[in-house]
Amino acid sequence: MKEKIKRIFKRYWIHILVIIIVAPFYFTLGCPFRFLGGFSCFGCGMSRAAEAILHFDFLSALQMHPLIYIMPIAVVLFLLRKKLPEKLKNILVAVFCIAFVGVYFFRLFSGSEIVYIDLKSGFIYQCVEYIKNLII
Repeated sequence: MKEKIKRIFKRYWIHILVIIIVAPFYFTLGCPFRFLGGFSCFGCGMSRAAEAILHFDFLSALQMHPLIYIMPIAVVLFLLRKKLPEKLKNILVAVFCIAFVGVYFFRLFSGSEIVYIDLKSGFIYQCVEYIKNLII
């Protein structure tokens, strides 16, 4: 049993580390990007969209993040990634990335309440300002 746990940890140590670092933000402070930097990430609204789907509120889910409906496809493709040709995988990754970037900037510049940039509300900016005020 100990050997199995060691193999799992050895194989997935980076995933475990990311979960340990991100979980406190998610459950207490919210999105780490918003907390630290004051800006929304490309997936901003995805968790709320998934929650809306679980409540059968499909329109709200679409408003929270329009790409929520391609996530099941992405999960299936991820699970089948070893069976897909390399060229197809590269094309799919590029399409998903372009879709996320495109939707992000559309939402950012269309005045969405979910996606915004307010660097002054970020923890890093506030720390820099605090230190600057101490020095000056």
